[in-house]
Amino acid sequence: MGRPLRGLAAAAAVLSCTPGIAQEARCPADMKAIERHADGLEEPRLRGHIVDLARRPLDTVVHAAGGVEAYRRRLAADLEELQRDPAVSGNFHDRQLIVALYRQLGEAAACVLDPADPRRLVARMQAAFPVTAIGVVQKMGGWGSGVLVGPCLMVTNEHVVTLHGAIEMRPGDGVTVYIGVGGVHNGFAEWIPAELVASGGAARSGRVADDWALLRLDRMAGRRYGYVELDAKGTPPHGLKLWTLGFPGDGVAYSGGFSKISSERDCRVLGAEGNAWFGSCVATPGQSGSPVFVAAGDGSVRLAGILTAELQPLHPPGARALPPSSASSAPGAGDGVPASVVTSAAAFADAVASARAAGCPAPQS
Repeated sequence: MGRPLRGLAAAAAVLSCTPGIAQEARCPADMKAIERHADGLEEPRLRGHIVDLARRPLDTVVHAAGGVEAYRRRLAADLEELQRDPAVSGNFHDRQLIVALYRQLGEAAACVLDPADPRRLVARMQAAFPVTAIGVVQKMGGWGSGVLVGPCLMVTNEHVVTLHGAIEMRPGDGVTVYIGVGGVHNGFAEWIPAELVASGGAARSGRVADDWALLRLDRMAGRRYGYVELDAKGTPPHGLKLWTLGFPGDGVAYSGGFSKISSERDCRVLGAEGNAWFGSCVATPGQSGSPVFVAAGDGSVRLAGILTAELQPLHPPGARALPPSSASSAPGAGDGVPASVVTSAAAFADAVASARAAGCPAPQS
C-alpha cells in the first residue's frame, strides 16, 4: 500500500497491520460464536460435543496436540469420524452445520502461538512495568505497537502512522493511542488523541534507521503507566541479549482482545549498519514499533530501539521478505539467522530529549 520503502526498509511493510482496531477482539468472540451456533444442532449429543470443544482453553488444547497444524489435523480426523455417525449422516441440517463449526474451530486456532515460536504470551492484567508502558498506535485503518518514552510521549515506526507512505504526516497531525489494561477498548483502559512531533523521514530516504515517529499524547499517560529511558549508546556488541514486547497481528496477541502481549526474552544482536541493527528476534505484522529492551546495570531495562522490519518470515507462505541480495549482506548473517531489523534508539534520542524539554500540553489529566 503506497510507495514502498527501498532496500532494508522494504521489509518494514509487513510489520504493521491494516484492519481497524475495533475488529481485533475476534478470538474469544469466535469461540463464543461457535458455542452459540451449536444451539442450532438438532442432535443433543452433537450439541454437547461442540460446546465442550468451544469451552476448552485454546492454548492448552493446541499445545497438547503439538501445534496449530497438528490440532487442525486432529479436528479433521474427528470430523471425519463424526460424519460416519448415523446421527450426523442422516441429518442434512446437522451435517452441514457440523462442518461449518469445525471449520471455525480450526480458524480460531490461529490465535495461539505455535510451541516452536520463541515468543510467549503474557497476560497484561497481571503484568507490571514495562508492559504497562506499551500500547497500540492507530491511524485510520492501520495499527502498530508503541512505547511511552516520556510523561506524554510515545515512539513508534513512521510507517505505522503513514500507512507505509500512503499518506503524508506532518508535525501536528493526529493519531490515536490505546493504552492501559482493562476497559472496553479491546483490552485497553483508554484511548488518547496524540499528534506527531517528529519523524525520521523514512518515506523519503527509504532507510530503516529513519523509520521512527515521536508522538505527543493529550494526557500524561506516562505518569500513570510509567515510561522508559533510552539506551542510545550507538552500535551494540555482537550477541547482546534483547527483550521484545509487542502486539503481533498474526492472530496471536489479541486472543482475548489485546488482553495479552507477546514477549521474547532471549533474542540477540547479530550485526548493525549505523542505526539499523540485525537481530534474531521474531517479527510479525503488528509488531512495528515494539520496544526492544536491553538490561541496565541497576537491574532495570532501557529502550535500545524499536522493532521495524522482518527479514526471515516465521510463517513463509504468503509473507514478504527482503530480496536475497539485501538479506545476505546483513552483517552477522554468517553467525546466525537474522530474523528482524531494529531501528536504534540513537536515531530518535535527540528528538525525545527536545520533546521532553518542551513539556506536555495543557490541560493534563
